Amino acid sequence: MSDQQTTTAPPGQAIVFFVDNEPVTTEDRTLTVSEILRLSQNLPVEDYFLIEFHGQSNQQVRHEDLNEVIHIHPQQRFAAVFRGPTPVS
Repeated sequence: MSDQQTTTAPPGQAIVFFVDNEPVTTEDRTLTVSEILRLSQNLPVEDYFLIEFHGQSNQQVRHEDLNEVIHIHPQQRFAAVFRGPTPVS
């Protein structure tokens, strides 16, 4: 059995992944960065990008292109990073 078969959910089954340690559920196997940000309520999406964490070493991969397609796997972990203007008082 390949790693792909062991890490992806069967068609029609929900996948739970995490953005900022909060669970997000989808049945889609691929999502754009923009879709992930919308699902996790990080709005407006243009003000954010994603960092994906891999493995036990927490290797970080930046996803700044809102149209980039990401293959979603159960328990996948992301952080939404704000890049919009910072209000000044």
